[in-house]
Amino acid sequence: MARPGITFDQVAAEAERQRAAGATPTIEKIRAAIGGSPNTVHKHLKVWKGVNPEGERKAPELPPALQAAIVAELQKQADEASAGSREEKISIEADLDQLSAENEMLEADIEEARERSVVVDSENQRLAAQLAERGSEIERLSDSLTQERTAAESVRADLARAEAHLETLQGDLAQARAAVELQLKAAREADNGRLEALQAVAVEKTRREALEVSVGELKTSIVDQKSDFEKRLQAEKADFEKALDAQSEVTIEQVARLEKSLAAAEKREFGLNSQVEKLTEKLTEIPRKQKNDR
Repeated sequence: MARPGITFDQVAAEAERQRAAGATPTIEKIRAAIGGSPNTVHKHLKVWKGVNPEGERKAPELPPALQAAIVAELQKQADEASAGSREEKISIEADLDQLSAENEMLEADIEEARERSVVVDSENQRLAAQLAERGSEIERLSDSLTQERTAAESVRADLARAEAHLETLQGDLAQARAAVELQLKAAREADNGRLEALQAVAVEKTRREALEVSVGELKTSIVDQKSDFEKRLQAEKADFEKALDAQSEVTIEQVARLEKSLAAAEKREFGLNSQVEKLTEKLTEIPRKQKNDR
């Protein structure tokens, strides 16, 4: 943004004040009094001089004779230097105009540079604030990265411990599987043993049932034979008694034969009873043997 400069009215007022005081207004005098840039003061002062030329200034009141002498001398000197002075003045004014134009361009460039400098300063401030913010963000990210690295190291350590624990568990699992296989093998062997035992029990049960049937049949046969024998014995006794009734005397030989028949019958009965007792004991031993086998 361009800075506000001095105005024409300010330059004109100061130039008139200086001329009224008997001095010639110049760029340096006006700048010393009211400030402003040389180019601006020169531009306004040139316009003012064009409107208020130096020759129109009111001459000071002097005695007529002195005025005439001064005017004559001045005229003489002016005539001598008028030719070169006019050309030099024109050249100087042209140089001043050129310098003024160059100064205006320089001032415009300087003002533009100042404006760019303000923009650059603002941008620098913005970039500095952004850089500070980025620095804080980088610091925060660095701290976060450090924390994440620490957490990652902790996770790696936990993973290593988990892997070691997994290896231990896998070893324990292998041992457990081996133990289970042994137990299953033992169980299968035990099952096979139990199956064989059950099969043996079933066979023994069948044999026992068959033996019980045989014993029952034998008992029945023995009872039937005993009953038949008793019947025959009773019949023979009855016949004997009838014979005794029919005969008055019985020979010794007949009595001996009868006694021998009776003894044989008793011996046969004893043998049958012994056979029944052995079969009964054998049936009693079967459950004990099955219990011991289990």
